[in-house]
Amino acid sequence: MVGLNFVSRLMKSGRFLANFLLLPSFLCLDAALAAVAWSLCIALDSRGGDLSLLIEGPSKFGVLFFGVWSVYLADRIRDTFATSSGPGAPLRYQFAGRNRPALTVICLVAATLAATFLISIQELAFWVAGSVIALLTLGYFVGLRASWNPERKRARFPLKETCIASCFAAGVILCSGDIAISIPVAALFTALSLLFLSNCLLISLVESNFDEEFDHRAFFAGRKGSAAWIAIPTVLAIGFAAGLLIRGEFRFTSFSIFGGGGLTLLIFLSRAKLPRLTQALADGVLLFPWIAIGVGLFFGD
Repeated sequence: MVGLNFVSRLMKSGRFLANFLLLPSFLCLDAALAAVAWSLCIALDSRGGDLSLLIEGPSKFGVLFFGVWSVYLADRIRDTFATSSGPGAPLRYQFAGRNRPALTVICLVAATLAATFLISIQELAFWVAGSVIALLTLGYFVGLRASWNPERKRARFPLKETCIASCFAAGVILCSGDIAISIPVAALFTALSLLFLSNCLLISLVESNFDEEFDHRAFFAGRKGSAAWIAIPTVLAIGFAAGLLIRGEFRFTSFSIFGGGGLTLLIFLSRAKLPRLTQALADGVLLFPWIAIGVGLFFGD
């Protein structure tokens, strides 16, 4: 009996630890933390590891963090009205369904803080570029959702996931500082977009059955997935990162793309063993820049 009680307590503690580790995903913090991580990584690359940017430009990181957080929270809250949050739903939807009022309050606070940081920025170029990205993001949330007709044929191209990935990458680069448009920056944007795209497609693949009923815009909703849609963008992202490393450009960020791409492929190959955790793990991959930043700053050049 003592042994059974011990096993029971151990299992309960294990479930508590698992839920604790999933909390960033439940609160949509993983996207916001990932955005700041990649932006900080790019900023450190462009300034040779100078940490003074944390003092000089906290407003842009604040806009990015709270802006991304509020957008993802708003989308999650909206999903609780349109999708199932029952036992068969992904864990993040179950959590959101049970805690919708609290998430709504957090979303409003995050949006207010994002606006507060934004007002303090007096750079016209930032406002113009940010407005373009915001309009494209709004176009996705309004246009794709409003125009969807479930009787149409399934999309042959992952438009939803591409919109998310490209807007996310553009916002990350914009908030990283004063970076002029160049071939290395274009290659970096492409690599990040491809990595984020493979991340979105991996989540769509493992949740295809759920999306078939509740999110028809997801690329893999109700269809069998092909490994090529995950592998090709990831390998291409790693290839662009390799080119940047060879040129000595964006070392922290390129290393992060390498690591994130490798982990994405590993999670893809292991998705059948962890079907309900794949989404959280896939989003967790995008936090890899924090490791690269920590290692780089600890060991120096």
